[in-house]
Amino acid sequence: MSFSKTRALARTPRYPARIYRGSKIKDIERLLQSGRHDTLILAESNLPAKTMLRIQEICGREMIDFMVIPDFVHTLNACLRIESFAGLPMLTQGQREISRTFNALIKRSFDIIGAVMGLLAFTPVIAYFCWRVYRESPGAVFYRQVRLGENGRPFEIIKIRSMRLDAEKQTGAKWCTQDDPRRLSVGTFMRKYNIDELPQFWNVLKGDMSLVGPRPERPELIENFKHEISFYNIRHIVKPGITGWAQINGWRGDTSLQSRIACDLEYIERWNFWFDIYICLRTLRSNKNAY
Repeated sequence: MSFSKTRALARTPRYPARIYRGSKIKDIERLLQSGRHDTLILAESNLPAKTMLRIQEICGREMIDFMVIPDFVHTLNACLRIESFAGLPMLTQGQREISRTFNALIKRSFDIIGAVMGLLAFTPVIAYFCWRVYRESPGAVFYRQVRLGENGRPFEIIKIRSMRLDAEKQTGAKWCTQDDPRRLSVGTFMRKYNIDELPQFWNVLKGDMSLVGPRPERPELIENFKHEISFYNIRHIVKPGITGWAQINGWRGDTSLQSRIACDLEYIERWNFWFDIYICLRTLRSNKNAY
């Protein structure tokens, strides 16, 4: 446990100048009675319950702030709060800002307005690249694929086809890699500048997706990911997005899945309307690992 001489820790995190290591009640009581400390941080939550209760009582008597670092919580800790259940204090993950009704209405309104404006503005671009795709590889110019969305609900994502018609006939489901031979010539350009994603404004308008959120993945890939990556499925508590925090930081395609999920969870935890605006603006010049 540690003692702090300042309450500024809440504003500017920094390590205390002196750290006491141990759990002897008499030593702790003597230190707290000295009047040199205003905060006690209990860094080990596996102490005996009687010891923890006694420490809390001493803090209350000496008017010392009592804090506990929960060493068993590893994700979405900004949502943690204390609630009472049958008179007992419970550490819970409360409702996230992105899930609150008013915030959900703001985000959905932003999605609808953005999707309508996107479709109106980019319909000529979509039409031109569909023509280019058809000239290079006759056949369907739109690519539909099942992805998992909010709460694990499947939906069909729409993209401009950027690969051969039989791209996965030999390889099966896999991410696109750098210099992937399955890509069309025009597909390389489209993927670099996210042009193949433009038809997804329709998915946003339908309510399957959001402008900003974690990228939706294919069910056959998720079946493995959810067992390999801790907290993977938490990303499905929100709608997937055309763009997102992971994408603008370069975690897309055949890159570190752990880093991508960490960004997705950070987005869910940090969400606010201006964060969405910032991500949308950054998307205009973010194409790292877009291939």
